[in-house]
Amino acid sequence: MKFLIINSTIILSFLIISNSTSAQEQDSQLSNFLNYFTKEYLPSTGLSKINNKVRPTTFLKRNKVIVYGLELVLNRSDTTSIGLNRTEQSQLLTCLKNYTLDLNFNNFIADSLLVNIDSIYYYDSLIQFHESYFYNNYLKYNRIIDEKKYDQVPDSILNYYFFKENLAKKNIELIYLLEKDMVEITTPYFFKNYSQCVITFVRHLFHYKDSKVLLFRKEHDRWRLQKVLYDNLLTLDDED
Repeated sequence: MKFLIINSTIILSFLIISNSTSAQEQDSQLSNFLNYFTKEYLPSTGLSKINNKVRPTTFLKRNKVIVYGLELVLNRSDTTSIGLNRTEQSQLLTCLKNYTLDLNFNNFIADSLLVNIDSIYYYDSLIQFHESYFYNNYLKYNRIIDEKKYDQVPDSILNYYFFKENLAKKNIELIYLLEKDMVEITTPYFFKNYSQCVITFVRHLFHYKDSKVLLFRKEHDRWRLQKVLYDNLLTLDDED
């Protein structure tokens, strides 16, 4: 399994791999980091699980917002406080914008630490489909239903409305059970011979505003959080 390693001495390509690093070593480093992230870092925040795989296509729109916010933060920050020089910051932004790879995590950490991310998106897509269908076709009845004037709504439309509402409630409950203890992460990006790692994560449903970009550092073979590079819950009111 190959994944992204950012190295300031080589040119960016779709897959950035250190020539001196074997695939087995790459897998070992990724497994080591993911086990730290799920068993030590996440529990310190009250969470315990991650998505079972990276889904670049479904994550794309939200990722763009995160990268834009991160870019604003990096442009106004002193490099010494971040731990990445300007070249490395530029490479990181390039990777976040263009190289979020499909990646399965079930080969690297225990299944008990993973949540099937396809299920969350599936349940959410069912909600969105029926909501969109109703409002595209029966919008004129929405106000009448809100006012509980059910006798003015055809039975077939009223029945569909209640079906949609019940389905949404059920699927929200299913999503909550899956996502309440988890974050969805993107591909980990490694720097400086695996001594630093940047990871982006988001939460879902009731915590959807919670998204972060985190920089971790490994010292004496132990990972620790070095800096929160971006936190969507913090405002950027001082930006021009």
